[in-house]
Amino acid sequence: MSDAKTPEEHKKKLARAKINNALRDGRLKKPKHCSHCGATGKKLQFHHTSYSKTGKPKGRWLCASCHQKLTGNGKKNFKK
Repeated sequence: MSDAKTPEEHKKKLARAKINNALRDGRLKKPKHCSHCGATGKKLQFHHTSYSKTGKPKGRWLCASCHQKLTGNGKKNFKK
């Protein structure tokens, strides 16, 4: 039973699991730098651009700072 409260949260949880499984199984490799600012040595997060159940995960790797700017309050200031 999923602890997701809404269908959207459930989709996001499945998408995160898909990324984690692909990393674990070697089907996906995490880069060493943020795809937006180029920062290295920071923990990277996968930003999903699609939560499709099928196919390859769609998105890009961002540092926490860029990910927050893209999804949080700074979205209007984030230059893609």
